[in-house]
Amino acid sequence: MCAYGPRSRLAVLVLLLAGCSGSRSGTNEAPWPMFRGDPTHTGRSRYVGSQSGGLKWFFKTGASVMSSPAIAADGTIYVGSDDGNVYALQPDGSKKWAYPIAGYARSSPAIGSDGVVYVGSSAGSVCAINPDGSPRWVFPTGREVTSSPVIAADGTIYVGGFDGNLHAITHDGSKKWTFPTGDLVQSSPAIGADGTIYVGSNDKNLYAISPSGSKKWVFVTKDTIFSSPAVAPDGTVFFGSTDHNVYAVAPDGSQKWVFATGDRVLSSPAIGADGTVYVSSHDLHAYAINSDGSQKWVFQGPSDIDPAIGADGTIYMGAFSGDLYAINPDGSQKWAYQATLGSSPAIAADGTVYAGSVDDNGLYAFGP
Repeated sequence: MCAYGPRSRLAVLVLLLAGCSGSRSGTNEAPWPMFRGDPTHTGRSRYVGSQSGGLKWFFKTGASVMSSPAIAADGTIYVGSDDGNVYALQPDGSKKWAYPIAGYARSSPAIGSDGVVYVGSSAGSVCAINPDGSPRWVFPTGREVTSSPVIAADGTIYVGGFDGNLHAITHDGSKKWTFPTGDLVQSSPAIGADGTIYVGSNDKNLYAISPSGSKKWVFVTKDTIFSSPAVAPDGTVFFGSTDHNVYAVAPDGSQKWVFATGDRVLSSPAIGADGTVYVSSHDLHAYAINSDGSQKWVFQGPSDIDPAIGADGTIYMGAFSGDLYAINPDGSQKWAYQATLGSSPAIAADGTVYAGSVDDNGLYAFGP
Protein backbone atom coordinates (compact mmCIF):
# COMPACT_ATOMS: atom_id res chain seq x y z
CA MET A 1 0.00 0.00 0.00
CA CYS A 2 1.06 3.57 -0.69
CA ALA A 3 1.69 4.39 2.97
CA TYR A 4 3.60 7.14 4.80
CA GLY A 5 2.69 10.79 4.91
CA PRO A 6 5.00 13.77 4.32
CA ARG A 7 8.41 13.22 5.84
CA SER A 8 9.19 14.61 9.25
CA ARG A 9 11.40 17.67 9.68
CA LEU A 10 14.11 15.43 11.08
CA ALA A 11 14.01 13.19 8.01
CA VAL A 12 14.27 16.19 5.73
CA LEU A 13 17.22 17.51 7.75
CA VAL A 14 18.99 14.15 7.52
CA LEU A 15 18.59 14.14 3.73
CA LEU A 16 19.90 17.67 3.44
CA LEU A 17 22.94 16.89 5.57
CA ALA A 18 23.59 13.81 3.47
CA GLY A 19 23.68 15.96 0.37
CA CYS A 20 20.52 14.46 -1.05
CA SER A 21 18.65 17.64 -1.83
CA GLY A 22 20.42 18.24 -5.12
CA SER A 23 18.68 19.62 -8.18
CA ARG A 24 14.98 18.93 -8.14
CA SER A 25 14.25 19.71 -11.74
CA GLY A 26 12.28 17.19 -13.77
CA THR A 27 14.52 17.92 -16.75
CA ASN A 28 17.32 15.49 -15.96
CA GLU A 29 19.58 13.19 -17.97
CA ALA A 30 16.97 10.45 -18.16
CA PRO A 31 16.00 9.60 -21.76
CA TRP A 32 12.25 9.64 -20.98
CA PRO A 33 11.73 10.87 -17.40
CA MET A 34 7.97 11.47 -17.50
CA PHE A 35 4.77 11.27 -19.53
CA ARG A 36 5.35 12.60 -23.07
CA GLY A 37 9.09 12.70 -22.46
CA ASP A 38 9.58 16.20 -21.03
CA PRO A 39 7.73 18.89 -19.04
CA THR A 40 6.44 20.60 -22.21
CA HIS A 41 5.03 17.24 -23.42
CA THR A 42 6.50 17.42 -26.91
CA GLY A 43 6.61 13.61 -27.11
CA ARG A 44 9.98 13.95 -28.83
CA SER A 45 13.14 11.99 -27.99
CA ARG A 46 16.76 12.91 -28.58
CA TYR A 47 17.40 9.27 -29.51
CA VAL A 48 16.62 7.26 -32.64
CA GLY A 49 14.01 4.59 -31.89
CA SER A 50 13.53 1.04 -33.16
CA GLN A 51 13.97 0.73 -36.93
CA SER A 52 12.81 -2.88 -37.27
CA GLY A 53 10.11 -3.40 -34.66
CA GLY A 54 11.55 -6.68 -33.45
CA LEU A 55 10.29 -7.83 -30.05
CA LYS A 56 13.12 -7.87 -27.51
CA TRP A 57 11.08 -9.01 -24.53
CA PHE A 58 7.68 -8.88 -22.88
CA PHE A 59 7.19 -8.41 -19.14
CA LYS A 60 3.95 -9.86 -17.78
CA THR A 61 2.02 -8.13 -15.02
CA GLY A 62 -1.21 -9.22 -13.37
CA ALA A 63 -3.54 -6.89 -15.30
CA SER A 64 -3.72 -4.28 -18.06
CA VAL A 65 -0.93 -1.74 -18.47
CA MET A 66 -2.43 1.65 -19.36
CA SER A 67 0.34 3.59 -17.65
CA SER A 68 3.01 4.88 -20.03
CA PRO A 69 6.55 3.95 -19.05
CA ALA A 70 9.21 6.35 -17.81
CA ILE A 71 12.92 5.63 -18.31
CA ALA A 72 15.64 6.67 -15.87
CA ALA A 73 19.23 7.69 -16.65
CA ASP A 74 20.49 4.20 -15.74
CA GLY A 75 17.98 2.59 -18.10
CA THR A 76 15.51 1.47 -15.40
CA ILE A 77 11.94 1.41 -16.71
CA TYR A 78 9.11 2.41 -14.39
CA VAL A 79 5.52 1.54 -15.28
CA GLY A 80 2.21 1.09 -13.48
CA SER A 81 -0.31 -1.71 -13.85
CA ASP A 82 -3.97 -2.27 -13.08
CA ASP A 83 -2.80 -5.08 -10.82
CA GLY A 84 -2.03 -2.39 -8.22
CA ASN A 85 1.75 -2.27 -8.62
CA VAL A 86 4.34 0.12 -9.96
CA TYR A 87 7.17 -1.92 -11.49
CA ALA A 88 10.85 -1.11 -11.84
CA LEU A 89 12.42 -3.18 -14.63
CA GLN A 90 15.98 -3.64 -15.80
CA PRO A 91 16.72 -2.88 -19.48
CA ASP A 92 16.83 -6.66 -20.09
CA GLY A 93 13.24 -7.02 -18.86
CA SER A 94 13.98 -8.49 -15.44
CA LYS A 95 12.19 -7.12 -12.40
CA LYS A 96 14.05 -4.93 -9.91
CA TRP A 97 11.08 -4.42 -7.65
CA ALA A 98 7.31 -4.02 -7.53
CA TYR A 99 5.74 -1.37 -5.32
CA PRO A 100 2.09 -1.91 -4.28
CA ILE A 101 -0.20 1.09 -4.21
CA ALA A 102 -3.75 1.28 -2.89
CA GLY A 103 -5.56 0.86 -6.21
CA TYR A 104 -4.57 0.59 -9.85
CA ALA A 105 -1.84 2.70 -11.45
CA ARG A 106 -2.97 4.19 -14.77
CA SER A 107 -1.05 7.38 -14.10
CA SER A 108 2.35 7.41 -15.79
CA PRO A 109 5.36 7.72 -13.47
CA ALA A 110 7.57 10.81 -13.40
CA ILE A 111 11.22 10.64 -12.31
CA GLY A 112 12.84 13.51 -10.43
CA SER A 113 16.50 14.38 -10.96
CA ASP A 114 17.22 12.73 -7.58
CA GLY A 115 15.65 9.49 -8.85
CA VAL A 116 12.44 9.70 -6.81
CA VAL A 117 9.46 8.29 -8.74
CA TYR A 118 6.04 9.98 -8.54
CA VAL A 119 2.82 8.28 -9.64
CA GLY A 120 -0.92 8.68 -9.11
CA SER A 121 -3.22 6.04 -7.63
CA SER A 122 -6.89 5.23 -8.20
CA ALA A 123 -7.24 5.25 -4.41
CA GLY A 124 -6.97 9.04 -4.45
CA SER A 125 -3.32 9.80 -3.83
CA VAL A 126 0.05 10.56 -5.34
CA CYS A 127 2.88 8.26 -4.21
CA ALA A 128 6.55 9.16 -4.04
CA ILE A 129 8.81 6.09 -4.28
CA ASN A 130 12.56 6.01 -3.67
CA PRO A 131 14.77 4.52 -6.42
CA ASP A 132 15.26 1.37 -4.30
CA GLY A 133 11.50 0.78 -4.15
CA SER A 134 10.97 1.99 -0.59
CA PRO A 135 8.15 4.45 0.24
CA ARG A 136 8.95 8.14 0.54
CA TRP A 137 5.58 9.83 1.05
CA VAL A 138 1.94 9.88 -0.03
CA PHE A 139 -0.12 12.95 -0.85
CA PRO A 140 -3.90 12.46 -0.54
CA THR A 141 -6.08 13.97 -3.27
CA GLY A 142 -9.39 12.53 -2.08
CA ARG A 143 -10.34 10.97 -5.40
CA GLU A 144 -8.81 8.91 -8.20
CA VAL A 145 -5.70 10.11 -10.03
CA THR A 146 -5.15 8.94 -13.62
CA SER A 147 -3.46 12.19 -14.67
CA SER A 148 0.31 11.85 -14.93
CA PRO A 149 2.59 14.05 -12.81
CA VAL A 150 4.87 16.64 -14.36
CA ILE A 151 7.86 18.07 -12.48
CA ALA A 152 8.84 21.74 -12.64
CA ALA A 153 12.38 23.14 -12.49
CA ASP A 154 11.99 23.93 -8.78
CA GLY A 155 10.87 20.37 -8.01
CA THR A 156 7.14 21.14 -7.71
CA ILE A 157 4.96 18.24 -8.84
CA TYR A 158 1.75 19.08 -10.72
CA VAL A 159 -1.01 16.53 -11.27
CA GLY A 160 -4.76 16.52 -11.90
CA GLY A 161 -7.40 14.56 -10.00
CA PHE A 162 -10.95 13.30 -10.21
CA ASP A 163 -11.69 15.78 -7.43
CA GLY A 164 -11.63 18.45 -10.15
CA ASN A 165 -8.39 20.06 -8.99
CA LEU A 166 -4.91 20.60 -10.30
CA HIS A 167 -2.63 19.84 -7.36
CA ALA A 168 0.74 21.49 -6.79
CA ILE A 169 2.85 19.37 -4.42
CA THR A 170 6.24 20.26 -2.97
CA HIS A 171 9.25 17.97 -3.21
CA ASP A 172 8.74 16.86 0.42
CA GLY A 173 5.11 15.87 -0.16
CA SER A 174 3.27 18.87 1.27
CA LYS A 175 0.52 20.88 -0.40
CA LYS A 176 1.65 23.99 -2.24
CA TRP A 177 -1.76 24.89 -3.68
CA THR A 178 -4.80 23.46 -5.45
CA PHE A 179 -6.52 25.00 -8.45
CA PRO A 180 -10.20 24.09 -8.93
CA THR A 181 -11.76 23.36 -12.32
CA GLY A 182 -15.40 22.57 -13.01
CA ASP A 183 -15.08 18.80 -13.42
CA LEU A 184 -12.71 15.82 -13.40
CA VAL A 185 -9.12 16.42 -14.49
CA GLN A 186 -7.93 13.40 -16.50
CA SER A 187 -5.65 15.47 -18.71
CA SER A 188 -2.00 15.54 -17.65
CA PRO A 189 -0.51 19.01 -17.12
CA ALA A 190 2.34 20.44 -19.20
CA ILE A 191 4.67 23.28 -18.26
CA GLY A 192 5.68 26.11 -20.60
CA ALA A 193 9.10 27.72 -20.70
CA ASP A 194 7.89 30.57 -18.47
CA GLY A 195 6.55 28.16 -15.85
CA THR A 196 2.88 28.42 -16.87
CA ILE A 197 0.99 25.18 -16.28
CA TYR A 198 -1.54 24.05 -18.91
CA VAL A 199 -4.17 21.39 -18.26
CA GLY A 200 -7.53 20.32 -19.67
CA SER A 201 -10.67 19.43 -17.74
CA ASN A 202 -13.87 17.50 -18.34
CA ASP A 203 -15.59 20.88 -17.98
CA LYS A 204 -14.53 21.52 -21.63
CA ASN A 205 -11.89 24.09 -20.71
CA LEU A 206 -8.15 24.35 -21.09
CA TYR A 207 -6.60 26.27 -18.19
CA ALA A 208 -3.42 28.33 -18.10
CA ILE A 209 -2.24 28.63 -14.48
CA SER A 210 0.65 30.63 -13.08
CA PRO A 211 3.29 28.91 -10.87
CA SER A 212 1.66 30.67 -7.89
CA GLY A 213 -1.65 28.91 -8.59
CA SER A 214 -3.60 31.85 -10.04
CA LYS A 215 -5.60 31.65 -13.27
CA LYS A 216 -4.03 33.32 -16.29
CA TRP A 217 -6.74 32.45 -18.80
CA VAL A 218 -9.29 29.81 -19.86
CA PHE A 219 -9.87 28.52 -23.39
CA VAL A 220 -13.32 27.03 -24.01
CA THR A 221 -14.01 24.05 -26.30
CA LYS A 222 -17.26 22.24 -27.10
CA ASP A 223 -16.62 19.02 -25.19
CA THR A 224 -14.40 17.32 -22.62
CA ILE A 225 -10.60 17.43 -22.77
CA PHE A 226 -8.90 14.09 -22.06
CA SER A 227 -5.95 15.04 -24.24
CA SER A 228 -2.86 16.42 -22.54
CA PRO A 229 -1.47 19.68 -23.95
CA ALA A 230 1.89 20.02 -25.67
CA VAL A 231 3.79 23.31 -25.66
CA ALA A 232 5.91 24.43 -28.62
CA PRO A 233 9.10 26.53 -28.23
CA ASP A 234 7.17 29.68 -29.25
CA GLY A 235 4.62 29.03 -26.49
CA THR A 236 1.81 27.71 -28.72
CA VAL A 237 -0.26 25.10 -26.89
CA PHE A 238 -1.67 22.15 -28.84
CA PHE A 239 -4.34 19.78 -27.54
CA GLY A 240 -7.33 17.73 -28.62
CA SER A 241 -10.96 17.63 -27.49
CA THR A 242 -13.77 15.11 -27.74
CA ASP A 243 -15.50 17.75 -29.90
CA HIS A 244 -13.43 16.12 -32.73
CA ASN A 245 -10.96 19.01 -33.00
CA VAL A 246 -7.28 19.71 -32.43
CA TYR A 247 -6.61 23.24 -31.19
CA ALA A 248 -3.62 25.56 -31.39
CA VAL A 249 -3.77 28.30 -28.75
CA ALA A 250 -1.40 31.26 -28.50
CA PRO A 251 0.39 32.04 -25.20
CA ASP A 252 -2.17 34.79 -24.51
CA GLY A 253 -5.08 32.32 -24.74
CA SER A 254 -6.31 33.30 -28.21
CA GLN A 255 -7.05 30.69 -30.86
CA LYS A 256 -4.47 30.35 -33.61
CA TRP A 257 -6.25 27.59 -35.50
CA VAL A 258 -8.52 24.56 -35.17
CA PHE A 259 -8.12 21.31 -37.11
CA ALA A 260 -11.14 19.01 -37.54
CA THR A 261 -10.82 15.21 -37.41
CA GLY A 262 -13.50 12.59 -37.97
CA ASP A 263 -14.13 11.71 -34.32
CA ARG A 264 -13.10 12.36 -30.71
CA VAL A 265 -9.49 13.32 -30.07
CA LEU A 266 -8.42 11.50 -26.92
CA SER A 267 -4.72 11.31 -27.69
CA SER A 268 -2.17 13.95 -26.79
CA PRO A 269 -0.28 15.71 -29.61
CA ALA A 270 3.44 15.41 -30.24
CA ILE A 271 5.50 18.19 -31.80
CA GLY A 272 8.17 17.40 -34.37
CA ALA A 273 11.47 19.25 -34.63
CA ASP A 274 10.13 21.12 -37.68
CA GLY A 275 6.93 22.14 -35.86
CA THR A 276 4.69 19.47 -37.35
CA VAL A 277 1.98 18.36 -34.91
CA TYR A 278 1.14 14.66 -34.78
CA VAL A 279 -2.03 13.31 -33.20
CA SER A 280 -4.46 10.42 -33.59
CA SER A 281 -8.25 10.46 -33.54
CA HIS A 282 -10.89 7.94 -32.54
CA ASP A 283 -11.67 7.77 -36.29
CA LEU A 284 -8.71 5.35 -36.65
CA HIS A 285 -6.44 7.86 -38.35
CA ALA A 286 -3.21 9.61 -37.45
CA TYR A 287 -2.85 13.20 -38.61
CA ALA A 288 0.24 15.26 -39.36
CA ILE A 289 -0.65 18.95 -39.15
CA ASN A 290 1.54 21.78 -40.41
CA SER A 291 2.35 24.65 -38.07
CA ASP A 292 -0.25 26.80 -39.89
CA GLY A 293 -3.03 24.26 -39.18
CA SER A 294 -3.17 22.70 -42.64
CA GLN A 295 -3.07 18.93 -43.14
CA LYS A 296 0.31 17.48 -44.08
CA TRP A 297 -0.77 13.85 -44.33
CA VAL A 298 -3.10 11.27 -42.83
CA PHE A 299 -2.27 7.65 -41.95
CA GLN A 300 -4.93 4.99 -41.38
CA GLY A 301 -4.73 2.71 -38.32
CA PRO A 302 -3.83 4.55 -35.09
CA SER A 303 -6.38 5.85 -32.59
CA ASP A 304 -6.35 7.21 -29.04
CA ILE A 305 -2.65 6.45 -28.33
CA ASP A 306 -0.25 9.36 -27.84
CA PRO A 307 2.60 9.47 -30.39
CA ALA A 308 6.32 9.48 -29.62
CA ILE A 309 8.89 10.86 -32.06
CA GLY A 310 12.42 9.54 -32.51
CA ALA A 311 15.41 11.75 -33.25
CA ASP A 312 15.25 10.73 -36.93
CA GLY A 313 11.63 11.91 -37.17
CA THR A 314 10.02 8.45 -37.00
CA ILE A 315 6.62 8.63 -35.30
CA TYR A 316 5.56 5.75 -33.04
CA MET A 317 1.85 5.51 -32.37
CA GLY A 318 -0.83 2.89 -32.26
CA ALA A 319 -4.44 2.08 -31.60
CA PHE A 320 -5.90 1.32 -28.19
CA SER A 321 -6.14 -2.49 -28.14
CA GLY A 322 -4.57 -2.44 -31.60
CA ASP A 323 -1.24 -2.42 -33.43
CA LEU A 324 1.86 -0.30 -32.86
CA TYR A 325 3.00 1.59 -35.96
CA ALA A 326 6.30 3.22 -36.85
CA ILE A 327 5.58 5.95 -39.41
CA ASN A 328 8.16 7.78 -41.49
CA PRO A 329 8.12 11.60 -41.50
CA ASP A 330 6.52 11.53 -44.99
CA GLY A 331 3.56 9.48 -43.71
CA SER A 332 4.64 6.10 -45.07
CA GLN A 333 4.78 3.01 -42.86
CA LYS A 334 8.16 1.89 -41.56
CA TRP A 335 6.93 -1.14 -39.62
CA ALA A 336 3.97 -2.40 -37.62
CA TYR A 337 3.61 -4.89 -34.77
CA GLN A 338 0.37 -6.62 -33.88
CA ALA A 339 -0.22 -5.89 -30.21
CA THR A 340 -2.97 -4.83 -27.84
CA LEU A 341 -1.68 -1.42 -26.82
CA GLY A 342 -2.83 0.35 -23.70
CA SER A 343 -0.25 3.12 -23.31
CA SER A 344 1.78 5.55 -25.36
CA PRO A 345 5.35 4.57 -26.32
CA ALA A 346 8.58 5.73 -24.67
CA ILE A 347 12.02 5.72 -26.31
CA ALA A 348 15.18 4.64 -24.49
CA ALA A 349 18.75 5.80 -25.12
CA ASP A 350 19.61 2.54 -26.93
CA GLY A 351 16.59 2.95 -29.25
CA THR A 352 14.32 0.47 -27.49
CA VAL A 353 10.66 1.47 -27.71
CA TYR A 354 8.49 0.50 -24.73
CA ALA A 355 4.69 0.36 -24.71
CA GLY A 356 2.09 -1.15 -22.39
CA SER A 357 -0.55 -3.71 -23.32
CA VAL A 358 -4.21 -4.01 -22.31
CA ASP A 359 -5.21 -7.56 -23.22
CA ASP A 360 -1.74 -9.09 -22.86
CA ASN A 361 -1.29 -7.44 -19.44
CA GLY A 362 2.31 -6.37 -19.68
CA LEU A 363 5.04 -4.21 -21.18
CA TYR A 364 6.50 -4.67 -24.67
CA ALA A 365 10.10 -3.81 -25.54
CA PHE A 366 10.84 -3.36 -29.26
CA GLY A 367 14.46 -3.43 -30.35
CA PRO A 368 16.44 -1.50 -32.94
